[in-house]
Amino acid sequence: MEEASVYNENPPFVHVNYSSLPAASSTSNEILATDIYTYQPVLQDHTGIDVISSTMDLQNKLQPVLGVVIAHPYPPLGGSKNDPVVRYFARKLIQKFQYEAVVYAFNFKGVTTRTSWTSKSEQQDLSGVISALTQSYPLVRTVLIVGYSYGAMIASKIDSSSFASEGVRFAYMLLSPVLWPATVLLTMSFMASQGEPQIHQILARDLENKIEPPEGGKVLVVHGTKDSFTRTNRYDKWIEKQYRLIIKKFGKKASEAIKSIKIKDGQHNWSKEELEDLWKSDAVQAFLDGLLKDAKKPTI
Repeated sequence: MEEASVYNENPPFVHVNYSSLPAASSTSNEILATDIYTYQPVLQDHTGIDVISSTMDLQNKLQPVLGVVIAHPYPPLGGSKNDPVVRYFARKLIQKFQYEAVVYAFNFKGVTTRTSWTSKSEQQDLSGVISALTQSYPLVRTVLIVGYSYGAMIASKIDSSSFASEGVRFAYMLLSPVLWPATVLLTMSFMASQGEPQIHQILARDLENKIEPPEGGKVLVVHGTKDSFTRTNRYDKWIEKQYRLIIKKFGKKASEAIKSIKIKDGQHNWSKEELEDLWKSDAVQAFLDGLLKDAKKPTI
């Protein structure tokens, strides 16, 4: 008699589906190259050989509740969905969350055409990808936007209120965000408030609508002390300002939704060793665990 297949979840297998998505834009219908990372269960048959599962029972189990969209660095400087940091986090997130998450890593239009000077076109790209994800995976009501470098700046500018009618909640992981004055070179925004991320505004939208942040925080900022674009004291002053503005309007407890990690000697271009240390840190894991818990909350 043939032995039954054994469900093997260690290690998980990450499946990457290459596709194209139309950007939700009032001015264009551009096609964005997108990698969709999903968890694919691995079965072990009676011979001990791993085989990819295609059974209906297991496929029905693969219903993500957490969506992740990763925004890459500045296209004119070589940024794309194939950036090593983007690919690292995409795979690590699926390995951690397995079937409970789906990750979209896409190319801004600037990878193949021209990058806009205002970043509004890129904001539309990101919004379009988020819409495509939530429409394809209807159980996803919590979306983590991971932005790296220029991508962090774009991530922080997304108007989450435009997704409020869909009941979608947002969280943000901002890796090495570019701050003023470097933002002037990327967006021609000469005022810091126009170019660099304004975390207090992200939080204010939720707090004003009585939306509780995830247990592990809503915004996680990560930067190195030797970032080539932004000095560490500039990061310190910027983060301190975000805390101060939130506390002033909503009280000290509200500021706990902002988490920050400073990597000693960390640079703007992360090494594999730095990424591994960051991933294993208690702060990152607590942030992600709280996010999944939030994703499983029923929506009203």
